[in-house]
Amino acid sequence: SHQYGVKVFPNPADDFLQIQLEKDYQWVQVSILSVDGKLIEKKEFYSTSDFSIPLSHLAPNTYLIQIETEKFMYTKKMIKK
Repeated sequence: SHQYGVKVFPNPADDFLQIQLEKDYQWVQVSILSVDGKLIEKKEFYSTSDFSIPLSHLAPNTYLIQIETEKFMYTKKMIKK
């Protein structure tokens, strides 16, 4: 967990990545980027604090997960097995 109470697990991940926020946000956008910053995928969620992202279609690699809400932006490295 970090200053905004974000939990991203498991890491390394297999078929799903679970994301938990410490409280509900009106709007959450999750972007999956390659380590050189290219956008691979973007998903939006509304009024939630707990959701999962399917990963089975991604090749095994290291990715950046960028989580953005109306209050903050947080980026974390994620390894896809």
